[in-house]
Formats: sequence, structure tokens, C-alpha cells
Amino acid sequence: MKSKFIASFLLLFLTISISVSAASVSNFSDVKSDDWYYNAVAYTTTNSLFNGTSDNTFSPDISMTRGMFVAVLGRLAEVSSTYGTRQSTPFVDVTQADYFFPYAVWANDNGIVTGVGNNAFDPNGQITREQMATIFFRYAEKFGYDITYSNEKYITFTDTNNVSTYAINAMQWATTHNIVNGADSKLSPQDNASRAQVAQIFLNFSKLETSEPTNIPTLTSTPSPTSSTNWENYNPTYTIPTGKSAVDIDGGYYDYDLANEIMAQVNALRAQNGVKELLYNPKIQEWASIRAKELPISYSHTRPDGSNCLTVGEGLYSENLLRSTEYTTRITNIKEYASELVTSWYNSDSHRVAMLSPVENLGAISCYVDGDTVYIDNLFSNRTLYYMDYLID
Repeated sequence: MKSKFIASFLLLFLTISISVSAASVSNFSDVKSDDWYYNAVAYTTTNSLFNGTSDNTFSPDISMTRGMFVAVLGRLAEVSSTYGTRQSTPFVDVTQADYFFPYAVWANDNGIVTGVGNNAFDPNGQITREQMATIFFRYAEKFGYDITYSNEKYITFTDTNNVSTYAINAMQWATTHNIVNGADSKLSPQDNASRAQVAQIFLNFSKLETSEPTNIPTLTSTPSPTSSTNWENYNPTYTIPTGKSAVDIDGGYYDYDLANEIMAQVNALRAQNGVKELLYNPKIQEWASIRAKELPISYSHTRPDGSNCLTVGEGLYSENLLRSTEYTTRITNIKEYASELVTSWYNSDSHRVAMLSPVENLGAISCYVDGDTVYIDNLFSNRTLYYMDYLID
């Protein structure tokens, strides 16, 4: 049966204009009963997700592009083919003449597709395996599917170092639930995905069970969720530390006031750029503090033990780092100092992308002072406060 998908998602597809459909896998001369993707093609054609590339061909080895993927996703969500026809296209490279137009608009309206910059969607860009995993992971979290995962299967693959930082959690989840499976002990995260592979992943995802939370316990923070409160509207308040911490055994300490000022200025820039502000969560603050103290040992996105920076916590999306050797003299004017630090992030393309990413919901900053140097760590998450407070406990 066709899964119940009611709304949004993310990117990707194939430039072949597909107008011919096949109601059965038996129509395709290039899909044999003993092919590994036979059942996947049968599933996607039976549920009208994929069309053939001709009356009798499926073209299983052709790479999937962003335009094609968003169309398959939209069909899965039963998006109307007339969706968005009364509104202008949100992307400079997508027109109403494109077959994927309604699905690209739908995905953008739901905050799933944000484009690749400069208001472009890049519909002809090919989708990679890690991008698909990330898409399904975000969808699963948003619509109540099982988002639990472990590292057990993921670490058995020999090329996890090739997984992009943003996709690590998604790939861990996808391998846990057999949504993405490797070959020859490799995940090949950067490889382009073929139509057959995409069909298989849609089939794998269709087997994932929903696990919408129920019986939410009451918190002491306000407002507290109750049985009559929709968990999606869960929005507690937290006590944010101020001042400075005590000096630790290594002679360093945390400057909370500087961290709070930097976060305020980051959020101000996000607001100026039309991006929602980052919500604070104490778990992310704790993880950022761990990372900030690790930076004097290893000033990189690799932790002192050799693991990726995002292994410090769960549900983390990206990280920005910064260090300044002028802390002692500059901290006397905290607003000006914070402004210069944030500007240095903003003037760096990679740091600015993370700082202004619209997919991020939560964030925390920690400033660890070691002598005259301050080490600053900003962690981001695309999860929800509810996820942090309950689902990872």
C-alpha cells in the first residue's frame, strides 16, 4: 500500500522528460525478475511514484537528479499536479513548464527545499546517497516515524570518513533501519544515486514504522507539556548561564556572557537574512562546552580521540569554530568584541552557510578561555526541543 505522506521534504532528480508511465514492472524490458532492484521497481511503479523512460524501459542505471527526486517525493505525498500554479516560482531555474514545478514549489513551501544559493534549485544536479539519507531522516523526524538509531552498523563500513558532517546522523539512522545499505563494506556516500537505487530506498523507507510520541511527561520548565498539549508546540524556557564559571583544574574557564552576546548577534544576522532564530537548549550548550574545551588540544572539526566533532552529542547538524588571542584586552567591550568575532564567521563562506542555514532550529555557543586565548564553539541542530529533551534520553 502507498504510505501516508502528508507534506514536505527536500531536494533532487533526472533531466529526462518523462511522460510515459508503466502500471506494472512487467512492462519494462530492462528490469528482470532476478535483478536486485526488481521488487523496488515493482513497488514504485505500482504506487505511481516512478514513470518509465519509454513504454517498455525503466532505465535503472540512469542517475537521479534533484528535479526528478522531488517529483517522486511529491507523488508519494500525493501533491496535486496543479500545486503552486497561482504563485510565482521560488527558484530562478524552475518554471511552470517544468514537470517537477508543483513538487519543487510544494517542497519549498514546506521548508524542505531551500535551494543551492542565489535562489537556484539546480534541478539538473545529481543526488548523492548521503543526500537521500538526509532527506528521509528529516522527513521521518517531522512526521512521526522512528528516528532512533545507533552507531553499531554504521561503524562497520570502511568509508565513513567520506560522509559529510551534515549527513552523519542521517547515515547512522539510515543504516540502522536498512534504508541505505552499502556494498563491499562501503557506503559510497558521495556517489550519485541511480533510479534503481532510489526506488530501493523508497521501498526501504516504506517499511519504517511511525512512532509518534504519546503520554509526554511534565517538565518543571514552562510551559510544560500536558496530555492536552500537542508535542509539536512544545516550547519550554530554560535558565541560560551568565557571568563566568569557576576556573577548572586545567586553569581555564567559560565566559557565558561573551557566548550569550555572540549568540544574540548570530540570531540578529539570521533575522536580517530572513532566517528563523536559533532556539537555545541546555544539552547542546553542554556539548558545545565539551567541544570548546577540546579546541586547545585539537583546533579542528576532529576531536582529540580522532572522531568527528558531531559525535559529542546527538542530533547535531554542523559546527562553527573560532579562536581569538586578544581575549584579555578585547573583552572590556563585549559587544564590539562579539561583533568582530561574528563578522569573521560571516565573512567566511563556509561559516556563513552554517550560521544562516534555514534548516537549523537549535543552537548553542560556548566560549572557553585558556590564558589570553578564547576558543569558541557553535553547535547547530535541525531537530526540535522535544527531541533533545525527551527522545534522546
